[in-house]
Amino acid sequence: MSRRDEPIIIFLCLAILFIAFFTKEKNEYLIKEKNGKIPENCEMDEFEFSWLIERIIFPEANGLLFFSPRFLVGRSTWNLRLDLIQESDGHYFSIYLQRVEGDEYPRPIDVEYTLSFLTADFKTVKLSKSDKFSFDKVSARGWSKFAKYQEVLSPSRNIWLGFDNLAIECKMKMCKNIVSTSSSCFALTVFGIDHSTFVWNIKHFSALRPNEQKTTHITSPAGSVLKISIFLTNTFSYRMKIFIFPPNKNITMSKCKISVLDAAGIASESVVGTMFLDTNKMWDFPFSLTKAKLMEKKNLYLPKDVLTLKFECAMNLGIAYDNTELCEYRISS
Repeated sequence: MSRRDEPIIIFLCLAILFIAFFTKEKNEYLIKEKNGKIPENCEMDEFEFSWLIERIIFPEANGLLFFSPRFLVGRSTWNLRLDLIQESDGHYFSIYLQRVEGDEYPRPIDVEYTLSFLTADFKTVKLSKSDKFSFDKVSARGWSKFAKYQEVLSPSRNIWLGFDNLAIECKMKMCKNIVSTSSSCFALTVFGIDHSTFVWNIKHFSALRPNEQKTTHITSPAGSVLKISIFLTNTFSYRMKIFIFPPNKNITMSKCKISVLDAAGIASESVVGTMFLDTNKMWDFPFSLTKAKLMEKKNLYLPKDVLTLKFECAMNLGIAYDNTELCEYRISS
């Protein structure tokens, strides 16, 4: 090796040492990211996402799953996932923070996050939980049994109908260079509800025979059409059954209360049910009432041989509005 080659050899050695050092630092940083640890040299900043969900009908036997509108934090894209699941000990809300596929930030993002249920005016926190996680693209983190839904519902809501508004807040802490100029966003999701109340007078009820069916069609003020049938089972005492057929494909879920009105117009016998509607299925309401019982008290239940049924139905037409309404940004000096 000549003296002329010595500077080149020294330069190559220094380059190898520099690459090895940089690779070690990068690997250590990635390990920290995977463990959800914020790098020590990271200056922290906070982003806040508020989500209001209006007019939900809560099911009793089936689950509920939907996502918030997407929101941007710097070059990364996120949303919240909300589930209502049924367990042996009741219904629970599951909630997750999720990083969306296709955002512009190329690496995992370390986040300290807090998810909270609040009152509908966002002034009081009802329940809150916090965690740390390193989010790759399409990864999600949260709690499968965040809270029983009775813990977060408004106590003044209509008990049988189950309408409610939910306010959810997500606070995220991450490196300032990722948050960029983002500060906060507010999103609104509104369910379309077709609510109707109607009365069906069934004349000549005493002449109704087993398996004979009487049918009527009801159109709500918003245009939803329900086909309703009543018949008597061919069993002892002739138990009364009611079927509802939803011909409107826009109806995704419905909750109905059916009451027998007495001679004074007072609801004395009622049954309530919730169903995710399939246009190929009928909705079976098994009343405990029988024709024999109604005939025994015909002066109360069958004035002029007319059975009067009152229907109170709320039909969920799906999400009517879903959008990120307002975002605030800070100006870097």
